[in-house]
Amino acid sequence: MLEVKQLSKSFEGNYVLKNVSLSIESGEIYGLIGANGSGKSTLMNILNGNEKIRRTGGYEGEILIDGKKIKIENRAQSEAQGIAMVHQELALFSGMTVGENIKINRENVKGKGLFVSELAYVDQKKNREDAVRTLERIGSEIDPDSQIDRLALNQKQFVEIARELDNQNVRLLMLDEPTSSLNITETKGLLTCIREIAREGIAVLFISHRLDEIMEVCDRVSVLRDGELISTYKKEEFDAEKFADDMVGREIVKARRHETQSGSQVLFSYRGLPENQQLDVYQGEVLGITGLAGQGQEDLLDGLFGMKKAEYEAVYQGKTLRRGDTEQLIQNRIYYLSEDRSSASLLLDSPIWENMVFGTEKVHPEFLRFQKCPALSMLNHKAVNAHTRKMIELLNIVCRGPEQKVRELSGGNQQKVCVSRAITFQPELLLIGEPTRGIDVYSKELILEWLLKINKEYHTTLVVASGELEELLRICDRIAVMHQGKVFKIFDNNNTSLEELTLALYGRELK
Repeated sequence: MLEVKQLSKSFEGNYVLKNVSLSIESGEIYGLIGANGSGKSTLMNILNGNEKIRRTGGYEGEILIDGKKIKIENRAQSEAQGIAMVHQELALFSGMTVGENIKINRENVKGKGLFVSELAYVDQKKNREDAVRTLERIGSEIDPDSQIDRLALNQKQFVEIARELDNQNVRLLMLDEPTSSLNITETKGLLTCIREIAREGIAVLFISHRLDEIMEVCDRVSVLRDGELISTYKKEEFDAEKFADDMVGREIVKARRHETQSGSQVLFSYRGLPENQQLDVYQGEVLGITGLAGQGQEDLLDGLFGMKKAEYEAVYQGKTLRRGDTEQLIQNRIYYLSEDRSSASLLLDSPIWENMVFGTEKVHPEFLRFQKCPALSMLNHKAVNAHTRKMIELLNIVCRGPEQKVRELSGGNQQKVCVSRAITFQPELLLIGEPTRGIDVYSKELILEWLLKINKEYHTTLVVASGELEELLRICDRIAVMHQGKVFKIFDNNNTSLEELTLALYGRELK
């Protein structure tokens, strides 16, 4: 169905894709894996007719559909060939319903073609029926009349997929980290949906850092490293260790907590939770919070910073905090890194250095030229630049340098910029949502190691909300499982199994 030959792309003379050739058959699920910044998203953006590709000089090489050479310079040309893409960073329309987002630019209309065509109007009933049908096709029960702003991140992911599949002419569906914000149950449902889509004859190009998913659902897998095609495997040749070795070219050492830093003193408490529950966070500990989507764990973190409605009382070092009072929270050295990095954790159109040091001047007076008069001081760009380059190296951020805009980075490298600012802030209490979402296997361990490092060296207390159970078991002292808005159970990580943790997600205990 699709063939690319010697495909290359450079930005400012730096090649991010180098002579990549591959072919995908109709009805095939083709996996594409690689470390962050390896060229995966660039390849997809070329096929998707991304405007940035054209504005930066286009691409080199050939693209063939059904053996016929074509040129893709914009989104319209890509869509005309039946190519659809679901991006890692979602792009839905705020203020609109689920159904309106799904049908955007493909609305059914009544009265079109009549004598006065300007009087044609949108057929809301037919649009809603189409949206319901498409959502059912991907196994989602989301109400098409729901406002998109009220949905959780994982629900928005399904809406994005439904919007692309609403196009009846789709022949190639490209999915960039589609499961990164989904829980276990939703992931299984989506993988089943992908198989059904492939059975309809649609080719699927599937990017994921979760190698178990790749091995489960894909027919073939190609590995990219530093923009080059390293290897391609058939189903019978799949091996997670080979994949990992090809992706990073080095041994991957898993981060693991070897000694606890926690004591018996309560640093922070959530009080007045449902059924009058209280969740305490001890000084120096790493507390994991997990649960299926929508079970309440998002409200614990977002609610503290006023991003969601929350009913609980927040008590820090014995004093009640005003939820949503960001200035008070920062003064108390409390920092929150939201899982929704694009809208809540990054200055996308600002350079990397600004994202890393924004708001950290009180902790790092060396970032200011006139330290005795900080309110009137300009930045000490030499110190800021040195710190930024150090963090780029330590977290292996693939970029052109400190001046590059964050928007231009891959999703995984954007996540590493977020984490680098949290590290720079050196908080007393760090709340972090899905720290390894959309991150390759090597970078995951880098980030987890750094979280353990700031816990040990800066004595930072960590609250980590994540659906990655295996990771929580490796780095946490305790793990709180949320179910139906309540704390179902708190596990002491010294003797907890993955099976126990998984059962608790569904409100069950190991017998």
